Amino acid sequence: TFLPVLTLSLPSVLGLYFWLDFIRASVSEQKTIVDKHNNLRRGVQPTASNMLKMNRGATSGKTRGGGCLFVNNTSGCGENLYMASYKSSWSNVIQSWADEVKDFQYGYPKPVNEPVFSFCAQVVWYRSNQISCAMAHCPNSNYKYFYVCHNCSP
Repeated sequence: TFLPVLTLSLPSVLGLYFWLDFIRASVSEQKTIVDKHNNLRRGVQPTASNMLKMNRGATSGKTRGGGCLFVNNTSGCGENLYMASYKSSWSNVIQSWADEVKDFQYGYPKPVNEPVFSFCAQVVWYRSNQISCAMAHCPNSNYKYFYVCHNCSP
């Protein structure tokens, strides 16, 4: 099972999440992450004439120690989170964020008690052109695998 976590749109104001240590994406995973984002961005309807091409960010996630604690995201970038009790592929993680488009209705933001699509918005945010992602393993948590991507603008 997985648990989507609410996050705010660009820039992430609260961006609270908990981690043990980030495990940086391999070169192959980084390519998958960038390619998946760009493929999804190309498919946005209606199309965005000013959509920037996504590239790998300068870092592929940061390492934070101190156990699985809540930590503020102060990167100034948009943030997507995914938690699962099992290890998932980056392609599946990113697709789950994009699949939130089914919850989109014109007039966002919605009331708090309605479905959200903030992760989907991060994937296709037109000004984002850098993506940095990492995964954390917290063996003592119900959700043992935590994934994070930061979507940054120029």
